[in-house]
Amino acid sequence: RVIARESERLGHLVEKTLDFSRIESGRKQYRLEASSVRAVIEKTVQRFRALTDGQGIEITCDIDDHLPLLNMDELAIGQALMNLMDNAVKYSRGRKVVALKAGVENNHVIISVADRGIGMDTAEISRIFERFYRSESPTGKKVAGSGIGLTIVKDTVEAHGGRIEVASERNNGSTFRIIL
Repeated sequence: RVIARESERLGHLVEKTLDFSRIESGRKQYRLEASSVRAVIEKTVQRFRALTDGQGIEITCDIDDHLPLLNMDELAIGQALMNLMDNAVKYSRGRKVVALKAGVENNHVIISVADRGIGMDTAEISRIFERFYRSESPTGKKVAGSGIGLTIVKDTVEAHGGRIEVASERNNGSTFRIIL
C-alpha cells in the first residue's frame, strides 16, 4: 500500500513538472470535449482518496446532480483539482478536512475546494499564482513544494475560458473557486 501510494505521489509530481514545462514553452495543448463535470470530480476525489488513504484526511463532496456537460480536458481539470486538494492538505494543521462543492451559479459551473488550514493574508493571495512563489509565513515555509502547482491550476482554468478566485483568512483556511 505504501509503495503504491508513493508511486502515485511521484507520478503526480512528474505530471506537474511536465505540465509546467509545456506551459512555460507554450506547447501545452488541451483536448477539449464534452465531458461530465461530476464524473471528473468523482474520479479525481477517488484518486486523491487512494493517495491519502490511512492519513486521517476527511474529504467531503457536495456535487449538484444537474451539472451540465462542459467542453474540457478531463485530465487537465482533474490535475488542477488534485493540486488544489493536495495544497488543502499540505497547508492544514491538526484535523485535515477538504471540502469540495460543485454547482451552477449565474450560468457558470463553480467548483470549490475549501480547507481549514493556515490561510493567507491579502498580500500573499496576490502572489500565490506566480511561478515558484512559496509562502513566506513561518508555518507555510515548513511545507514542502515547488511553487508551480497553483501556476498550473490558473493556466488550466484560463485555457478553459474560466477564472479562479481565492478567499482566505490567516489561521482560518482558504477556499479556491474555479469558475467555468
